[in-house]
Amino acid sequence: MIYKAFYYSASLNRDVAADVAESMNLDVFCSDVIKSVKEKDDFCGLIDSNGNTLQTIYEEEIEAYWVEVPRPDLNGSYGMHMPFDCMLSLFQSLNGDDFPLEGFAHFEFSEW
Repeated sequence: MIYKAFYYSASLNRDVAADVAESMNLDVFCSDVIKSVKEKDDFCGLIDSNGNTLQTIYEEEIEAYWVEVPRPDLNGSYGMHMPFDCMLSLFQSLNGDDFPLEGFAHFEFSEW
């Protein structure tokens, strides 16, 4: 499956902004990009065919990943903290469908 991908990784020394996201195969994203998101403020995300985003950022202080579906129309996002393995499994489970606007199982709404 192909999505638009954006990311920042200090270890890869790469920065691809969402507004210039690259077309990327999901397998490549999961094997290369996600695994490089491991330092404070590293992040990555995918954009589906409707322009919705699923993104994650590493939060070093709690050693977890914040995973979310941003909802600018609601001034917030649906998301949750996850350990690396759960976050990776979520991304690997994507099947090409558009992301649910209310997020995935156990995601909760947080206002910005």
